Amino acid sequence: GEPIKPPILTITKFVSGDWNFSGLSSNQYEMNAAGISFASTAIDKTILLELPVTDVLITTEIRLFSAPENSKIGIVLDYTGESFLLFCISNKNELVLFKVSGGAEEVLESYKINPNQNNAYKIKIQCIDNQVNLFNNDSQIGSYKSPEKFSANVGFFSGKYVSARISNIFISGKK
Repeated sequence: GEPIKPPILTITKFVSGDWNFSGLSSNQYEMNAAGISFASTAIDKTILLELPVTDVLITTEIRLFSAPENSKIGIVLDYTGESFLLFCISNKNELVLFKVSGGAEEVLESYKINPNQNNAYKIKIQCIDNQVNLFNNDSQIGSYKSPEKFSANVGFFSGKYVSARISNIFISGKK
């Protein structure tokens, strides 16, 4: 017979029951079928998909309304509670892949980008086994090879005092 294939998860529309808002109150974010808006508040905000996935592809557009110096907003990968990867827009002119562990950040990859007029960015990240491919505007800008295979929760992060909209979100992976 044919080999059994693992179920594929594809998300293009958002239902709040699929997500963990990690103690956020309703004045800190807004979620609807089109995406997620983060309000400018004094705390970091993380939302996570309740289903762990492997071999994941995440594409999104991020529009910054306001962001202070050294701020971050982007995609969370391989979230285990203690550590995770963060592929984000930093300082409005960099795409950075961070490893965050125990509150400490390590820069794994960093790329200068030119912000556009309306502070809108299209980013994509693809993880297959232990390989992470990073994209800006559909062009691959780099990659990172982890010592371990990725298999955990994914989601989005918005730093303190960042006001932004994450839309046109596509998430695909194996459950």
